[in-house]
Amino acid sequence: MKFNWGTGIVIGGALVSTFVGVMAYKSVQQNFDLVSDDYYDKELKYQSQIQRINNSADLAESPIVSFDQSGKIIEIKYPANTKNGITGIIELYKPDNAKADRKFNLQFDSGNVQRISTNGFPVGAWDVKITWKSDSKEYYQQNRIYIYN
Repeated sequence: MKFNWGTGIVIGGALVSTFVGVMAYKSVQQNFDLVSDDYYDKELKYQSQIQRINNSADLAESPIVSFDQSGKIIEIKYPANTKNGITGIIELYKPDNAKADRKFNLQFDSGNVQRISTNGFPVGAWDVKITWKSDSKEYYQQNRIYIYN
């Protein structure tokens, strides 16, 4: 078979078509997790979220998110003046994998510490979102942690 400019054009066109087809197939297979499935409703209610953040900023002491000495347990230390009557939730949000997200009720021990084991958690960045209510006032705090199990 003789290679001439016509054959080169056909081969080049076939390669470009194959490349475009493969890229189109790959792009359809990508998983795009939204921050939230109901993001529109949350956006409409965001003013109350801003108020929660401002309430948290006005606190003398805020909860401190850290790891214990083993590095396998998240410790959330609440201020010493925290009352037992507060209610709330802790959301562990994985930005790149919505299926890994976790929710916990606010429950701290007599030392005002809540511990959450990271066994089985995927490695990477996590956002710890704490929303709580005390004395009819709502608060919100967000921290970024990295799990390296």
